[in-house]
Amino acid sequence: MKVSSFFWNGRGLGNHKIMKMLISLLKLHQPLLFFLAEPMMSYTDTFDVLFKFVNMHLVATSPIVNKVVKFWCLEMFCQRVVCVLEGFKIITLSNQGLIT
Repeated sequence: MKVSSFFWNGRGLGNHKIMKMLISLLKLHQPLLFFLAEPMMSYTDTFDVLFKFVNMHLVATSPIVNKVVKFWCLEMFCQRVVCVLEGFKIITLSNQGLIT
């Protein structure tokens, strides 16, 4: 079942079982956008490979504070989705119109 967005609190990204479950959920629901809050680590090549496996790529992160990133935003490849993060308000534009 496709959903427009998926939000996850980033705890457990270092845990293999949690990452396997997260990847399974992303494969099942195929969100256009995936938001990850408080990953508390930098986006690395390892995450890039994992998320490409489910056809997603990084489009935005929050600024680095105390050497960690607080927020990641990924999108599904080929969806032409532009995400504007403005405070806590998220505006998403796609080739199918406005998603809020």
